[in-house]
Amino acid sequence: MHILEDSLSLITQIIVLLLLYQQISHHKISLKWFILLPLGIRLLFIILPPIAYFLSFLFPLLFSLTFNSNKNRLLDVFYGLYPAIIKSLFNRIISFYFFPLLGFSPKIIENNFILDFIVILLIIPFYNLIAKSLKLNFQILQKGFEKKYLNRFLLVMDISMVIYFVLLQVLVLSRDRIISLIIFRQYLVAVYVILFLVMLVYLNASFTEKLELEIIHQKDYQLKELELYSHHVESLYEEIRSFRHDYINILTSIRTGLELRDIDAIQQVYDNVLEKSGKKLTTQKHDIARLINLKDSSIKSVLSAKIVEAQNKGINISVEISENMIISFMEHLDFITVLSILCDNAIEAALECEYPKISIALLKEENKELLIIENSTKEKQVDISMIFERGYSSKGVERGLGLANVKEILDKYPRILSLTKSNDFLFRQIIEC
Repeated sequence: MHILEDSLSLITQIIVLLLLYQQISHHKISLKWFILLPLGIRLLFIILPPIAYFLSFLFPLLFSLTFNSNKNRLLDVFYGLYPAIIKSLFNRIISFYFFPLLGFSPKIIENNFILDFIVILLIIPFYNLIAKSLKLNFQILQKGFEKKYLNRFLLVMDISMVIYFVLLQVLVLSRDRIISLIIFRQYLVAVYVILFLVMLVYLNASFTEKLELEIIHQKDYQLKELELYSHHVESLYEEIRSFRHDYINILTSIRTGLELRDIDAIQQVYDNVLEKSGKKLTTQKHDIARLINLKDSSIKSVLSAKIVEAQNKGINISVEISENMIISFMEHLDFITVLSILCDNAIEAALECEYPKISIALLKEENKELLIIENSTKEKQVDISMIFERGYSSKGVERGLGLANVKEILDKYPRILSLTKSNDFLFRQIIEC
């Protein structure tokens, strides 16, 4: 009977840890792990109990360090330790402070399978209730951690969790020798749960503020670029209106030449007026008019700014956008960040060439959406093996951050396919979904 009770208690604890890990990391855990891990650890308790004991609450750490791809080991450690700490804290809060109010002491709970099992089942509801009361937003926490805001504070949290875990295990493993140590466990839990929740609230508030400032900055940037786009469109309109104003005079001149059958006069009108007007209206700066196909004003404003910047720097730029183009495969802020980085890199690389040129395309093809940015390069073929590594750049130390950020953003979208090609003095980035 005891074997069955121990097995059920262990399996439930491991499932709770997996659910907590999934909740904080947003890493979807497949059903097989909910089956294999509990059974595997239970079997290990029969073969190697000491290893199984520590593995039973440290497996999320191994899971996080093995399967996560955050490029931030501090964050991997946080995700791995967090479930074990939360389970430990709330297990003991319920046992030491909640159930005694109902007349059940920690000793009674420890020796009663049903009460101990109820405590395990209450961990996640209690935790979610407190998290909701404190307005902890795990999406904000995750974004803040991934953007490496307050990375030093994350290190402090990781260290504090390790210290709490070590102290708690010392007290737990010594309980049979020194009975009075239970009071120290109670004090440790009480102090650390307050400290831990205060740190989480502080991080949540700090990240919220930083993300809001980032959004405000991005909106200000978009408004500025939208204003620039509007001025550019106005200048194009003035050119077209000026041409329309002269159009009647041109037609009158041609009509007069036709009535007099003066071919030389008609030829003169064409050479001096029509041909130059045609070339004027087909210059590159009129390519920006194709942005009308973009339905998102923020993306339109950023792209227009990059086009104008390239034109002002003497870069031959071409733009192609499918009709009624809507970006649906990525969050707008992420797409704008990726677009800005790729355009900036293309402009910088193209300027090194004797005949700089850039092509930008946003296309719909059947069920696919494509972003293609191509630029000329000084080298016939660029080495693309290391360009997405943080810190790597052919331009010098600490300049290779842009494409590393692009990779981190794209890694959040499993359906997106990213291709990089370089040959024949051309560098091409393709993002497909």
